[in-house]
Amino acid sequence: MRTAKQRKRRASRVEAEIAEGLGGRRTFNSGAGDEKADGRVMARYAMGAGGKPEKTSTGIRIENKTTEKPYYVMRAVDWADVWRTAVSYGEIPLFHIQLCTGSNPVDIAVVSDVFFSEEVGPIPDYIRKTVQTVSSYRTREDWMDTSCDCPTVLLQLKHHNKIFTVVMCRYDEVQPTLKRLGTQ
Repeated sequence: MRTAKQRKRRASRVEAEIAEGLGGRRTFNSGAGDEKADGRVMARYAMGAGGKPEKTSTGIRIENKTTEKPYYVMRAVDWADVWRTAVSYGEIPLFHIQLCTGSNPVDIAVVSDVFFSEEVGPIPDYIRKTVQTVSSYRTREDWMDTSCDCPTVLLQLKHHNKIFTVVMCRYDEVQPTLKRLGTQ
C-alpha cells in the first residue's frame, strides 16, 4: 500500500508524462485558477496569407485520474468539467485514467465520440448498438488484462439536462492521433 505522498508523486509523474508525450505541459497546481485540468497542449499559430495568424495545431485539455484499484468510476460531472473548459478555449477534451494495480499500469482514454469518429476512425455499428446512458460508469476489471484487447465502450454521460456521448478505450488507440493534432 502506498502512502499519500507516494500516490501524489505518482499522479504528478503521470500528469507530466501524458502532457509531455502529446507535446504539452502540466498546468500549474493541477489546474488551480484559470487554467483548469491537469495538462494542456497549447494550440499553435503561424502567420498565414495576408499576415493573419492561422491555427496550425489543435489544443488539448487533459484531465488525469490515477488509482491503485483495478477499476475507475467515470462520473458525468468529471467529464462535464473538462469538456466545458476545453470547449471554451477551442480545445479537444481528453480524460486519461491510469489503473495501477501492480507493475503493468493500464491507461484508458475518454474522448468525445465526434473526435473519435473524425480523427481516429469510425465507431463500429456493434459498439453503437450497445450505447449506455448513465450518470457514472465503472470500468471493467478485465481491462487490467493487457494480453487481451480492451473493449471500446460508447457512453452517454448524463449531467443535469445535458448528455455527453463519449468513447472509452485504451489510451494507445488515440495517443498517436492526439500527438499528431497537437504538434502539426
